[in-house]
Amino acid sequence: MMPDYYYYFVFYLLFSAFIQFCMLPRHLHRRDINLNKELVK
Repeated sequence: MMPDYYYYFVFYLLFSAFIQFCMLPRHLHRRDINLNKELVK
């Protein structure tokens, strides 16, 4: 049996990774849009 804090630690890692994964595509998408505008000009 694993201790309780081990499960909390794993849950925290998954939660933080999920938040970073959700926040990343927005910044990349905005960056791609800016690059596309510059290329069009």
